[in-house]
Amino acid sequence: MNLTIFKEFLGLINRVYQLDSDVLMRAQVMYQAIYQDTAQFKQLLGDDGQTADVSQKPFCLFLIFEKLFPCYFDDWKFYCEDLSQYISQYTQATFIITDEEYAGEMDNILDKLEKQTPFSLLHIWSGGDDVHFYLIHKTDKPKLLKLAQELDIWVE
Repeated sequence: MNLTIFKEFLGLINRVYQLDSDVLMRAQVMYQAIYQDTAQFKQLLGDDGQTADVSQKPFCLFLIFEKLFPCYFDDWKFYCEDLSQYISQYTQATFIITDEEYAGEMDNILDKLEKQTPFSLLHIWSGGDDVHFYLIHKTDKPKLLKLAQELDIWVE
């Protein structure tokens, strides 16, 4: 457990979303509970905690972000129109990626997004076949990937 690194990771993710300090504090409390009191962690998850498998720390870390941060969530075969709307909402500029541009290659979306905006996407993986994309500043991506590795957060 490294709360300092976790706070840095939170801060970089939050540059886009600008969530209030209460949400960030709740994330920190949940992070500490993963390592100190899994029963408390399950309680902090609320209804989701009843069925959550808290035996794998990376999955628990994923749950913090799923619970507290606005992400684009979909099945592995996501809809480009919905992802475009999500990106546009947080960039406050129209961003459109078509199914043809995507062509089954996530790199096509990232290339277009990173060329047209100062943003990128970070996929915090649940271990399942769904997607959870978080909009991040593209300049923060290398640091976020490094911190995620140190924290054992599954990212792509």
